[in-house]
Amino acid sequence: MPYLIDGHNLIPKLPGLSLADVDDEERLLTLLQTYARLRQRKIEVYFDNAPPGQPRRHSYGLVTACFVPQGRSADEAFLGIDAATDVLAFPLGETDPQSGALYLGDVILSWPRAQAQAAAAGHSSLAELQLLAVHGILHLLGYDHITDDEKARMWQLQRDILADLGLAEIAPR
Repeated sequence: MPYLIDGHNLIPKLPGLSLADVDDEERLLTLLQTYARLRQRKIEVYFDNAPPGQPRRHSYGLVTACFVPQGRSADEAFLGIDAATDVLAFPLGETDPQSGALYLGDVILSWPRAQAQAAAAGHSSLAELQLLAVHGILHLLGYDHITDDEKARMWQLQRDILADLGLAEIAPR
């Protein structure tokens, strides 16, 4: 699986790059091409608020730039669905070359969705984030909830893990 990068979140964190610069995306792509060649890894970088008519994907060797049109969500770009999700999980399953530790991947939680779901469930936003974190990590470990059997297994694991953490009052929905 390629590395997935949110381009506009990364730009201000890199020395010499600025969102105010009209060439910021092009300069980031150049840096990522060098990194991808050195690491021999594919990279997908996502840029939001693409102007109308902008092609959605450009390939630059190991780097693919994905432009999310204005009014569309990153969920649609990542998952192919035009609806907000509460958690995104990107399994990687690589070994960290420095520590030798297994790196499972990345989990992204949606704060607005967590707040709304917490209010609907009658518990705190923190409790909802804890549930979503457990849910995302189970996805990194290969669990899913596409079929009824998979969902029953994953929901039970969530309940068990939350209970082990002293959070039994948080129930998966």
